[in-house]
Formats: sequence, structure tokens, C-alpha cells
Amino acid sequence: MLPTTILIDQVPRCVVRPTDTKDLNRFIRNGKTYLLGENPDGKITHRNADDAEAVKWRSGLALHKLVLELDKAAFIANLAVLACKYFGARTASDVVI
Repeated sequence: MLPTTILIDQVPRCVVRPTDTKDLNRFIRNGKTYLLGENPDGKITHRNADDAEAVKWRSGLALHKLVLELDKAAFIANLAVLACKYFGARTASDVVI
């Protein structure tokens, strides 16, 4: 599916990209308390995201991927240090990952 805007009382709340309609409905059902926030009587609807909303979603996705790559690099560096300390690897390059 395309990026989809979740609306609360016709006001945009967030943009998601579900894999299918079942996934979208599950997201709305499970996130209802968060989505409604201080307006528990609000009405939740959805529509395709417009261009500006889709750009924000893509930038958020790019930032998320960057953080995952940084976390992966930090994990590998920490693993190499632990291998040197506890398993006798002389340098980080001795570690096979």
C-alpha cells in the first residue's frame, strides 16, 4: 500500500505505510488509545497521504534506516572489543563476523 494518513476528526495525526488493509486495520485497532490521545470520543479515518505527507514519511524512514545502520556498526565494534578481551583475538580484524 501507499503511505496512508491517519486522521482524527479529519485532522492528520500520523502517516504510516501498511502492507495491506488488514495491517492498516490492525494498526488502527492496536494504536487507538495512542491515536485518540486526549480525545477518546474522536473518529479515526484514513486516506492516501498527499505529497507533503509522503515526503515526511520518506524522511522518517530514511532516518530510521540510518539509526539502524549506526546501531549495527556500534554492535559490531562492541563485539570486536569483547572478542579481543574474552576470546584472545589480538585485533578487531581477527574477529570473523
